[in-house]
Amino acid sequence: MAKKNNNIDYSNVVLSVRNLREYFKVGSGRKKILVKAVDDISFDIYKREVFGLVGESGCGKTTTGRTIIKLYKPTDGIIKFEGNVVGAGYSGHIHTIKKAKEKANLDCINADSYQLKAYQLEAEANNKIAELEALKGEFVDNANYDLSVEAEPFNKYKDLVSSANKEIKVRQSDVEFEFIKEKQTLLYVQKNEAIKITKAKVATAKRRASKKIKYYKSSSTADNAVRHKIIEDLRFERAKELFNIYSDLYNEILNECVHEMSQKEEFKYQEKLLKVKYNFKEVTLRYEMVLLNFQQLDNREEKMAEYHGKIADVKAEYQQELLKLHEKQSNTPVREFDKKADDTLKAKLQDLKDREAAEKEKIRVEYENYVASVKDSLPNEEEHNAKIEKINKDVQDFVAAKDAEISRIKNELKEKLEELKKDFADNPGNYTKDEAKIAEIKAELKKTIALEKAKIWDLKRQNKFKETKEQTRIREAKIAEIKANYSKEEAIPKIKEINDAIPDRFKLMSKMQMIFQDPIASLDPRMNVREIIAEGLRIQGVHGPEVDERVYKVLEQVGLLSEHATRYPHEFSGGQRQRIGIARALVINPTFIIADEPISALDVSIQAQVINLLNKLKEELGLTILFIAHDLSVVKYFSDRIAVMYMGKIVELASSEELFKNPLHPYTKSLLSAIPQPDPISEKTRQRVLYNPRVHNYRFSKPSMVEILPNHFIYANKEELAKYKEELGIKN
Repeated sequence: MAKKNNNIDYSNVVLSVRNLREYFKVGSGRKKILVKAVDDISFDIYKREVFGLVGESGCGKTTTGRTIIKLYKPTDGIIKFEGNVVGAGYSGHIHTIKKAKEKANLDCINADSYQLKAYQLEAEANNKIAELEALKGEFVDNANYDLSVEAEPFNKYKDLVSSANKEIKVRQSDVEFEFIKEKQTLLYVQKNEAIKITKAKVATAKRRASKKIKYYKSSSTADNAVRHKIIEDLRFERAKELFNIYSDLYNEILNECVHEMSQKEEFKYQEKLLKVKYNFKEVTLRYEMVLLNFQQLDNREEKMAEYHGKIADVKAEYQQELLKLHEKQSNTPVREFDKKADDTLKAKLQDLKDREAAEKEKIRVEYENYVASVKDSLPNEEEHNAKIEKINKDVQDFVAAKDAEISRIKNELKEKLEELKKDFADNPGNYTKDEAKIAEIKAELKKTIALEKAKIWDLKRQNKFKETKEQTRIREAKIAEIKANYSKEEAIPKIKEINDAIPDRFKLMSKMQMIFQDPIASLDPRMNVREIIAEGLRIQGVHGPEVDERVYKVLEQVGLLSEHATRYPHEFSGGQRQRIGIARALVINPTFIIADEPISALDVSIQAQVINLLNKLKEELGLTILFIAHDLSVVKYFSDRIAVMYMGKIVELASSEELFKNPLHPYTKSLLSAIPQPDPISEKTRQRVLYNPRVHNYRFSKPSMVEILPNHFIYANKEELAKYKEELGIKN
């Protein structure tokens, strides 16, 4: 890694932040809250310095960077860049005017004895009313607590009943599921039995037909031609027989098996039926092919006449065999077996149904007994209702009594004010009014308001980078003097130099650029790399060949190639996208860079590359960098000074070496303890320090930023400061 550049010019403040506040309003109406994202922070960044801003997510460090670069308008405080105000908030001045008005009003009352007396009466009455309202609130809170205590057993009972009701449904569903599985098993067994019987029928029919073909093939009673013809005829008849058998079996399975099973199981037999149907179609095709071959024989009519007698005999014999086959099939005990199996199945299914109902009933009874036992442990409902009614009545009576007392105090105040008014009219000499003092107070208030408004208008002007009337008068006077004392040729460059000194928002802000955290979201996917990088140049008015020249140059500076200029962001890795973001920031030659967590979205190896690149650019270009990050170890390597932020405040500020050597604030110690160690042995024994904000007690002693050591600042009150000094061995 490159060596850190320590050539810092501490006499040249590049960025000065004073009392910066950034508040966001969230919600509306009664739910409206104020989020203090950045709350009164101050720091300076010097020429060629890397200033690290570190803290957990949500601490306000990114909001600080975005406020500095004017993405957010500051609520209060001043941001100066190279001596010019680039951001200013004025809510503090508005608050000062409000407080001045309140103080002036109170001072005017004290200067008028009549107004003072009336104010005292109203204050006394308001204090009594406030006390009564507080008593009402306290009594109502206590009553609500008592009501919650009384209702707690019944609420628990409702919760228990609700949870038990859910549990019984789950348990009954489990029982139902188990019995469904057992039922499906029984149906599956019965289905297999039916399929076995069907297969046996088909095999028997095939076997008998094959035996007849074999018999006629082996016959020697006819010559070869006759035997051949007989075989052809038998093939025809066998095909026809199989056609009929499969047709009958298909209908038989469809009519017997499916209707004997549950309709829920019907889909499970479709596959077997389709197989039978497929075989049926195959036999049909064979039947048609044999018939076709038979019809194409030569001399068909002569051979038919010659062997008609023998064929008739074969058919007659075959028909007799087929009739015997059907007769045997009709007399087979298969149907009796099916009926027995069906009766057994129905009995088993009914048994399953009865057992399922019994299990569900058992669970229901158990649930009812449990609910009854819980209900028996509840307090007596009548006594409970009586207590609730009594508490509500006590609240109503107490509130009514206090409201009556408040009404009485208001009426008394009204009467006293009327008496005071009457006494003031009858005896004006008894009352004094210091008109001079009141006039002085009003004049002082008017002066304060005018001063604060002038500051507000000045801040608004500086936010817009405009000259004051006095600055314009001085500049015009200088220009007039130059015109009077110099020729036209000599005066033009001098006048240009004076006019160039006028604050220019675009010129000044272009010296400040930001590298964003997410390299994917910060690059426009519809623009190629050249367009992304050149966008800032076009805004500044740079056109022509100079644009490409500067784009290619800055790509080379960040370690990319000129060929990358025509590609789009999605074509690059995460590290390359971040380099494009850095190039976009550098192309307009800034002097100050805000690096907003530029490595948090990258893996470790790419993080090192980006850090080395930033270090190299810092040394080559003399950049000043505000480096925002989570990882203290990275910030230590790269930064000269580190500010630790927590909940919108800077809690510790010191140089990198000093902060790691002498961490004082508990939150800083917590961050340092979270840094993982490369040594596995020490990593196992590393103790994590957890930060608890409750260790601070700022109720009576308010904290502030204090320099405890040279250039080491800590956010602490007096008690904590004494403890930190003792920790460092510093004697008071």
